Amino acid sequence: MSTDLQIVTTANDGTPTATSLIIAQGTETQYASVLRLVRDNLDDFNQFGLVGFEIRC
Repeated sequence: MSTDLQIVTTANDGTPTATSLIIAQGTETQYASVLRLVRDNLDDFNQFGLVGFEIRC
């Protein structure tokens, strides 16, 4: 596992953020598996704050 990968970053407004792609890379897990886990557990994640989905090209 890479030790220099920053999984959580801070947005311009100070909000901590993470992307499913960065989480997959940092945990050496398939991206589709991370995305499925997030979607399957969305209610649990929302207890910590808003979970937003953004499509990037």
